[in-house]
Amino acid sequence: MSATGNQPLPSKEQQLFRSLVRLYESKQYKKAVKAADQILKKLPEHGETLAMKGLTLKYMGDDKKEEAYDLARRGLRADLKSHVCWHVYGLLYRSDANYPEAIKCYLNALRLEKENAQILRDLAMLQIQMRDIPGFVETRHKLLTQKPSNRANWIAFAVGHHLEGNHDLAVQILTAYESTLEEIPASEAYEHSELLLYKAAVLREGGQARAALDLLQGQRARIRDRLSAAGEEAGLQLELGNAAEAERMYRELLATNPDNYRTHDGLRAALGLSPGDGGALTAAQREGLRELYAGLAAQYPRSAAVARIPLDFGEGEAFSAAADSFCRRYILRGIPSLFSALRPLYGDASKVQLIDKLFADYEAALRGPTAALPPRLDGGADDAPPSARAADGGANGNGNGNGNGGAAAAGDEPSGGAGAAAAAGAAAPATNGVAGLRPIDLSEAQQRADDQERDPLTWVLHFRSQHASWLGDAEGAVAASDEALARGPDIVDLHSARAAILGAAGDAEGAVHWAESARQRDLGDRYLNSLAVEALLAAGHTERAEKTAMLFTRDGDQVNNLFDMQHMWYECAAGEAALAAGAHGPALKSLTAVAKHFSDIAEDQFDFHSYCVRKMTLRAYVALLRLEDGLHGHGFFVRAAWGAVQAYVQLHDRRQSGQSGDDADDPGLSGLSAEERRREKQRRKKEEKKAAKEAADRAAAEDARRAAEREASSSGGGAKDGKSAKKRASKPADPDPQGAKLAATEDPLGEATKLVLKLRAHAPGDLRTQLAAFEVYLRKGRPLLALGAARRAAAIAGGDDGDVHRAVVRLALAVEQQPPASEAIAGVVREGLSELLAGAPSAAAAAERYFSAHGGPASPLPRRAAAAEMLARVDPVARPKAVAALLAGGASGAGTGALRRRLAAAAAPGRQPAGAAAPAAACEAAAAHDDCIDVQRLLAPGGALADAAAAARWRAVCAEAFPRSSHFGGAKRWVGGDGGGANGVGDKLAELAV
Repeated sequence: MSATGNQPLPSKEQQLFRSLVRLYESKQYKKAVKAADQILKKLPEHGETLAMKGLTLKYMGDDKKEEAYDLARRGLRADLKSHVCWHVYGLLYRSDANYPEAIKCYLNALRLEKENAQILRDLAMLQIQMRDIPGFVETRHKLLTQKPSNRANWIAFAVGHHLEGNHDLAVQILTAYESTLEEIPASEAYEHSELLLYKAAVLREGGQARAALDLLQGQRARIRDRLSAAGEEAGLQLELGNAAEAERMYRELLATNPDNYRTHDGLRAALGLSPGDGGALTAAQREGLRELYAGLAAQYPRSAAVARIPLDFGEGEAFSAAADSFCRRYILRGIPSLFSALRPLYGDASKVQLIDKLFADYEAALRGPTAALPPRLDGGADDAPPSARAADGGANGNGNGNGNGGAAAAGDEPSGGAGAAAAAGAAAPATNGVAGLRPIDLSEAQQRADDQERDPLTWVLHFRSQHASWLGDAEGAVAASDEALARGPDIVDLHSARAAILGAAGDAEGAVHWAESARQRDLGDRYLNSLAVEALLAAGHTERAEKTAMLFTRDGDQVNNLFDMQHMWYECAAGEAALAAGAHGPALKSLTAVAKHFSDIAEDQFDFHSYCVRKMTLRAYVALLRLEDGLHGHGFFVRAAWGAVQAYVQLHDRRQSGQSGDDADDPGLSGLSAEERRREKQRRKKEEKKAAKEAADRAAAEDARRAAEREASSSGGGAKDGKSAKKRASKPADPDPQGAKLAATEDPLGEATKLVLKLRAHAPGDLRTQLAAFEVYLRKGRPLLALGAARRAAAIAGGDDGDVHRAVVRLALAVEQQPPASEAIAGVVREGLSELLAGAPSAAAAAERYFSAHGGPASPLPRRAAAAEMLARVDPVARPKAVAALLAGGASGAGTGALRRRLAAAAAPGRQPAGAAAPAAACEAAAAHDDCIDVQRLLAPGGALADAAAAARWRAVCAEAFPRSSHFGGAKRWVGGDGGGANGVGDKLAELAV
């Protein structure tokens, strides 16, 4: 250690050091570095100055990061006993979100300076961020004993015990804090009210419902959030068995907001009208519910919830009457979101039949002599005349009910003159570069659409088209959609619904056409823009999709703007499209961006640890912490991680394909001869080099464009434009815009393992998690972990599932070919495999048995495919037999695999009704088409069952089964044109400017 490392600074240098700290805290980093250099000029090895200089450099740009760490380490070596050096080193780690290392540094600093309040506060922040609750409680206790006059110390200490499960102690701490208060200032009245509500919540969570109720009733005058307090009181009364009082309070809450579903849940529970343990209602309960909601309907005739809830419990005629009353408002007022409102009911087959009959009756009556809806089933009178679309009733202007911008890949304002003109209501025609679509006069089209929306039959047909598509009847859906479009060709919702219908039928190109048609009718609508983007990605038009998504981003920074807006649905879809095309770099770029969003969301909670305690928003704070604990189990993260793991696994297989025995794991190389594999690998290398060069050229062009923009903004254009351009230019260019560096990682399996660990921690019940873990651990030579993943997959999907069968047979083959080196591990693996193989002595025997059970024509397609593939893998001589059996059953039984249904539902989150007992028919239909595509890949050259003749026969079979499939060349697929032919809607659409 240097002699000057830990010596006290002379007076002048002490002044400079204090100035250095002040300049750093005020973010005057250049001046701070200058002050540090003055000290180091005289004392070059002064540890604390070196550390502070490093910390300052860290915030002057990423290019100085290494220098910053180097200076901090030098400072630490120079003065190992300085708590400042350790604290600064921890701050550097914290700024890089390396919290475990930062905590170690803080603990070392505290060993040297045990009572330093600033270090204790920083340590507490990291401990709660890392959910080290015992450590957080200990640190907060130290802070409280140091400064009991600080309110935040009391509150944080109580929150810590609450999170640790010590509810009684948390309440005691809050009570002790309240005893220190003499009088509540008016400026703190709301904060104290929040404290009381939080205390009541802790009491209730700790099983002290009576004490919580007494607190709320005794402190009623001090509680400002009366609505929350009333809801809590009602829930506590119910919990304590005071049903009559709970009913009274819930009815009072309904008077405030009759559309609050939680209040409805509480009222039904108070009246004893909630389902029992079996989840089923008794006949008496259904009658009670009918009477209850009949009374509420008279009391709140405009409430959407009061009209909708009876559909959940109604049966038979009661359901039909309630559905009739509910649907009429939508039909007569031209509200397009009716199907979205009824979609959760489609898990009940009996209700689906009743809905189908109801709308068949509507259609028959509207086509009859009166051309009006039939009389109401409940004997009432229609309360809304046939008029243009009304604002009330929950309409949002989009047929799927998600609302404008609900999944938009768009920013705050449309870019470009055409989009801006459309958003302003101008009639200027625009096509935004979409070939084949002529301009539309928006003002005239809107007027025509308003007139067309007055026709009830149009909306009945619109609903019937969505209903048929949901049930997998593509032709019936298209027929109803044709007639609806003929009656209302200017209604944009009919165009977007047609796109969804064709997409579900496998007609990706037709879906693109109609989604673009809808978008063109309202260029300022972000939601319609998103539908078009989604359709383009599903059809594999990634470049067009990106350009369309960027229409709503800021000029000059579109790519970064898309990332900053965290449009995860877009990034997942774009990544999956790129992965399907074999572009691993762009795929990883999009999919890892989603993972980065979740890391950012987790990081963002850091700011709330002090803010919420200071502002006393404690109930929301605890809810946030619990939400963040399950953050990585969110559907978007699972979807993105699954795709990224697939990409990394494929990259690993590609690099290992030259080694014996590993080619079979690469679907692009399996089944090829040694010479064919060599040529394929050379072709891939050329493609990779070409892609890398193109990415570098694009990055260089982007840098040049940005430089030109900066130069232009500095030489003219006005102060405002120059300022915004400078702000955009300050953001560094993406060093890897096409994901080339991500795809070039030296350890693809290591990167995949990071994602798998998060999936296993947060989404262990998802089949994708276990299959991803299996693929990674099998390739890493970890048979025990692969066995565990296969076991959990079997528990989720069943041992007969095709993907589970593949995993089990592949693991058994791998263990037979290369047994684990450890005899103990080998014994455990053999025992586990014996259980999964159901006693089969070998992988070959298991494959033969599964083929015998599930390889026949009567079996579902996913199982037939798995049976054929695994039989050919264990016995290549049996490949013709496997292929013949696979083709014998045709496309029947497709769409029943657990994984494919999950993927279909994830790709279109709105398709699956909440709480449905079984996957929706629409999801099964989409899964069926994708299952057939999977079989096509198995039969294609390079596939596990490569057979050109069989692939041609399979394509013909699927073209007949899916006549609208773009992939299989179905006879009714979209083939372009202006709407005529098999995909058109007849002569009545001929005049449309589409």
